[in-house]
Amino acid sequence: MKTWILVIALLLACVTGCKPATPTGSSIVTARANGRTVKATVRAMVCGAVFVQPQEDRFIVSLQGHQLVIEKERLLVDKKEAAKFPATATKFEVTYTDGALTVAADGTNVLTTTLGK
Repeated sequence: MKTWILVIALLLACVTGCKPATPTGSSIVTARANGRTVKATVRAMVCGAVFVQPQEDRFIVSLQGHQLVIEKERLLVDKKEAAKFPATATKFEVTYTDGALTVAADGTNVLTTTLGK
């Protein structure tokens, strides 16, 4: 009887330990300044933090070891220019899912790339 309980316990441990990894959740932050809005979403296997710091002339988005700077007409990713958009853009969406980054300005995709972890 004890042997069967041990076998069943080992089988259950093996089955539950072999599940594929799935995202655990999302971190979502929205910030507004000077008529502009940034919504940043991070979805990750281990829910990652995201911070948005509005400044006078830009937003700084920090996520899982990377920094995005949304200026008046351009986007910097880790201090390098990555995209341009109209100076009239007011609504930005940043989505980062396990290394894949997407940025939209006023509903138009301006960047899709993969970032190293």
